[in-house]
Amino acid sequence: MKFIIKILTVALILVVFIGTIFFLYNKSRKKPVVFKTTTPFETSIIKKTEEKGAIQFEIKAKLRLKSSHFIRAGYSANADIVLDKKDKVLAINESLLQFESETAFVEVETAPQHFEKRYIELGLSDGINIEVISGLTAEDKIKIWNSPLRENKGSKSE
Repeated sequence: MKFIIKILTVALILVVFIGTIFFLYNKSRKKPVVFKTTTPFETSIIKKTEEKGAIQFEIKAKLRLKSSHFIRAGYSANADIVLDKKDKVLAINESLLQFESETAFVEVETAPQHFEKRYIELGLSDGINIEVISGLTAEDKIKIWNSPLRENKGSKSE
């Protein structure tokens, strides 16, 4: 009987030891980083002066008022000055851009979670979105490089 208890104790210690080694090995393995992707979109881009930058200009203008309207002293007005405008252009969010020296590029998905660097020619920007003149199509999936996801959502971020 004592012999069986010794064997069971040794077996239990062995199972706990092997289980601990297996657990620590799995925990030490690096989890794969998974990136979201997005696609270019068609939009209108209007480049204009800053609205809330408190830039003030003195202007002179001629007005034709209806007889039912009147102007009082001290009135102020807000205006948007459109510097350039393009309609129905292929565009991406500026935050997707990466730069190498002075050249812009994005990473395009070629296979699930496999990306290649693609240099692109840029056009007009409104400060949020930027026109893509060449280098991308509307079907390309662009890596959102600044927000990686972990494959295991239940685990803590490292």
